[in-house]
Amino acid sequence: MDRTLVGLVLLVGGGAISWKGYRLARQIHKYEFEHRADGGVVQFDTYEKSIRHEWKRRWAGVVLIVGVLTLLFGLMGVF
Repeated sequence: MDRTLVGLVLLVGGGAISWKGYRLARQIHKYEFEHRADGGVVQFDTYEKSIRHEWKRRWAGVVLIVGVLTLLFGLMGVF
């Protein structure tokens, strides 16, 4: 397989993964904005919801980092 073709595939895939991570992080920030108390603390109904929210926050960071790294590898393959 040609190096440029692999680079393009990684570039497109990395862009899609990065976009997914960005959208997930944006949803998390929106939820925090809508559920913030007067003291600046995010309110949750149950402990389980707070755990799930923290898991989603960390997952969004991982997805975003993996997407950006894949995007960079794709750029290196193209050029």
